Amino acid sequence: MLFKVFACFSLLPPIISHLVRESVTGGLAQLPCDFSLQHNDKISIILWYKDNATKPIYILDARNGLENWSKHLPSTTLANRSNYNITVIPSVLQIWDIRETDVGRYKCRVDYKNQPTEYFFVFLKVIVPPREIIIMDIYGQRLKDLIGPYKEGSSLPLICESDGGVPPPALTWWKEDKLVQSNFTVTPQGFSRNQILLHHLRREDLLICLTCKAVNTNLSVSISSSVVLDLYLKPLHVEIIIPNKPVKANQPLELQCEIWGARPAAQVTWWKGRELVTMVTDSVSNDGNYTLSTMTIIPKVEDNGKDITCRAENTLLENSTITDVWRLVVHYAPQVKIEIRTQHRTTSSLKEWTLSLLVSWMPIQLKLTYGGISMTPSYHQIWKMA
Repeated sequence: MLFKVFACFSLLPPIISHLVRESVTGGLAQLPCDFSLQHNDKISIILWYKDNATKPIYILDARNGLENWSKHLPSTTLANRSNYNITVIPSVLQIWDIRETDVGRYKCRVDYKNQPTEYFFVFLKVIVPPREIIIMDIYGQRLKDLIGPYKEGSSLPLICESDGGVPPPALTWWKEDKLVQSNFTVTPQGFSRNQILLHHLRREDLLICLTCKAVNTNLSVSISSSVVLDLYLKPLHVEIIIPNKPVKANQPLELQCEIWGARPAAQVTWWKGRELVTMVTDSVSNDGNYTLSTMTIIPKVEDNGKDITCRAENTLLENSTITDVWRLVVHYAPQVKIEIRTQHRTTSSLKEWTLSLLVSWMPIQLKLTYGGISMTPSYHQIWKMA
């Protein structure tokens, strides 16, 4: 009966005051009714209405006193989640656990014992945060956590969309803590969308965190979604470690080559001249960034002067090959061959010959003697032999 009696008073001419308040779903709304500044007359009853409803959603019966003996009578829609606080100025109807359906115009009606009834209006805007933020590629494939690997030097388009949200949230892209793009659009379906194009991915972009943030109110923290970029990288540096002792023919030679910068680990090959070396072992760091490659050969005399090449490449990337070359110097014992080419003249006591002396050796040190006498060779040397 009490609700029916009070409903009829809604036809009286109102004194109107308009306010707007915002709250977030799940949060707290405080709707003011500023009767305290209007009259000193005693209040009989305060009723709260929502939109065009004729039945109040909250009643404060103050006929026996406003503070000590008032009765609070919330409706079923506000039961267990509302309270009318008259100890503050202005008084406020507190509603917690805000729902989307709480949006609307609220009317506070104050009946005095002697003065005319007053009305105060407040519009409650309910902000609905997006349910989640989705990052995807241009094919609509959802991306999360570690994505890729993508090729160094390539371009990467990424799309960020909000699932829900009233009003549609503003979407921004961040690289670590740096804002990189704030432009966004709203699709015909009402979803916010922000597409970013990362041009020419660089080595510095490896394992960088990209975050899309959504904000549609300053009443709560933004929600976000993040991905981490994985990249294929070219090797940066290759270097053969030069041995500190002479290379001797027919003795095993071990050479090492260091490679930095590739991801995944570089593929390493060794070459002796145009011949592929097969006795090779590689040791790779845990992150794949560093490779120590070791090759073993047994150099021959004929290998002297050949180039030893250490070649590193990432086979997943074009034009990624880098090399280091070392000229092989093989030390070996002299190999001598003497040929008698021409007899010039003959006497009873002396013979003259033109000799062809073919010598190969390393290192180059030549000493010729004949009959205990040192001789200096030339390309054409005539030696007299008795």
